[in-house]
Amino acid sequence: TPQKIHDQILSVLKKNHRLGSGPQTLAEMRIENEQRRQVAKQEQIKHEIAWLTLNDFFDRFFLPTIKKTKRSWKHDSGRYERNIRESLGMLPLQAITPEKITKFLAELSASGLSPATVLHYGAIIRRMFNVAKKTFVEEGGFLFTGTNPMDGVDLPTLRNARERFLTHEEAAMLLEAARESGKQDLHDAIALTLETGLRLGELLRLEWSDINMFAKILTVKDEDHRKPGGKVPLSERAIALLKERMRHRDPKASLVFQPVRGKERKFLPHEFSDLVESVGLNAFVTNPKDKVVFHTLRHTFASWLAIRGTDVYRIKTLMRHKTLAMTMRYAHLSPDAGRT
Repeated sequence: TPQKIHDQILSVLKKNHRLGSGPQTLAEMRIENEQRRQVAKQEQIKHEIAWLTLNDFFDRFFLPTIKKTKRSWKHDSGRYERNIRESLGMLPLQAITPEKITKFLAELSASGLSPATVLHYGAIIRRMFNVAKKTFVEEGGFLFTGTNPMDGVDLPTLRNARERFLTHEEAAMLLEAARESGKQDLHDAIALTLETGLRLGELLRLEWSDINMFAKILTVKDEDHRKPGGKVPLSERAIALLKERMRHRDPKASLVFQPVRGKERKFLPHEFSDLVESVGLNAFVTNPKDKVVFHTLRHTFASWLAIRGTDVYRIKTLMRHKTLAMTMRYAHLSPDAGRT
């Protein structure tokens, strides 16, 4: 009863007063009880962090983070749900070791996944632990304080750089086939990419406001979580193509390649693939990295520059590569490469 509680509290206070230790007033008792609750709460949070599973971390912390910072978060989420959740998800973060990750990646390889896809799974796991090391929980500290277990995983070197580029005859054949198909957007996309080296995404995001016909410059805008932007000089052929498209453009359309019925133009690479098959450029090709895909057009742009003797630093600038190492794959095509 309230009276019994009152009597017990009063008895404790009198005893503390007599002994000269512990809380001797109700206010002091409240403060001591609150301190005990805070300590118990901290211990509970630390216990939860120590036993936080990979699945709990992914759902509560990682997924909300990458939704804000990574454009391709849906791809990472899909791969987590397909394989990581069931294989490693029930383990606490502290229990995930390099050996367990190595075994998991080996199982993915044995299931038939490509080396690039397996490496992507490893990259997802690495990023998860990096995020955990930066995630601070009030009164509990950082979610993970150890060494990233991916640091102890030996990953194979991926050798999938594409070296296939089009000859001038092949490029002319593609453009002629696109023209005969009646798909003007496909034709112009191929021609403009061969003249500028734009990536597919940059081509589809290109707006008329990004083009300065007077200065003969095209601007690829710098955006978060995308490849580097920059200025791209326009050749006379590119200027003529853009002027022709401008003559027939919808005044209300802001994009150079305006989507049909408001939908994102995802079918352009599929149309390109069909076109390549129709002219037989991929006939008898067994290695996937030797196949002609839309990105081959960008590779062709750089390769033609190297063949004409353009120095590698200028190619790097025109390609807007982050590092010179990315550009060096074209160096061997230079006529003076061996002599230099």
